[in-house]
Amino acid sequence: MVKVIFPPQFSRIIGAELTLEAEGNTLPEILSNLSDQQPVLREHLFLKSGKISPFVAFLIGSEKRLINSSSAATMNINSNEIVELILPMAGG
Repeated sequence: MVKVIFPPQFSRIIGAELTLEAEGNTLPEILSNLSDQQPVLREHLFLKSGKISPFVAFLIGSEKRLINSSSAATMNINSNEIVELILPMAGG
């Protein structure tokens, strides 16, 4: 199982527990499985087209590789990895 850590902003969506586990070999599979567990996540993680939302990014593994939504579509994830979901900042 892959552990997925959500930022504090998601506590109003998924509750107090911000670490969830899901199965999958790719980031889209893992996120889809999480969305099956917590259906409200789907609208925050995916576009209507089914692609991963450009409004989220990910830190993968202990080295915290930054992965954006376009790279995430083909990203393979090991079953013991930790994935941190982050919300990119914008503005000036």
